[in-house]
Amino acid sequence: MKDLQRMSACELAALYERSEVGTPFSGRMEGKILKMTDAKFPKLRVAASNFAWRGKTAEPDGHFVNRWVGGVEKIGSQYVVGPSWADGKPAIVVEYPRDTKLLWNMRDEVREVAPGLYMGPIYDRCPCPKFRGYLALQAACGCR
Repeated sequence: MKDLQRMSACELAALYERSEVGTPFSGRMEGKILKMTDAKFPKLRVAASNFAWRGKTAEPDGHFVNRWVGGVEKIGSQYVVGPSWADGKPAIVVEYPRDTKLLWNMRDEVREVAPGLYMGPIYDRCPCPKFRGYLALQAACGCR
């Protein structure tokens, strides 16, 4: 995960594009926002997001819930394997229902870039798709 945090946006894009979808994640996943590319004060936004968001806990059927600071588990959905907006190849796609507070407009895509380590782009869905940055998820135990 630390190596991903040191990579540039171009390096992250290249890694994502050459990676395969891999095995969809399940279990406790530690999460980090790696880069924000379109925001004012991107480093501050990354730090604030990483302070609040800790990752996801996922079931093998694709249902998951986000983990937040203080052990709070809220805001869940279900991921699917579908085409990436970045290159059309398969990716694990995370979207939230439109009535979901806070994350309703987000779409995350990840691929397994190393065993138990997933990375990919973050988008806003509306009013039209807009690339926002990159995130990573890593199996909490360092394995699948």
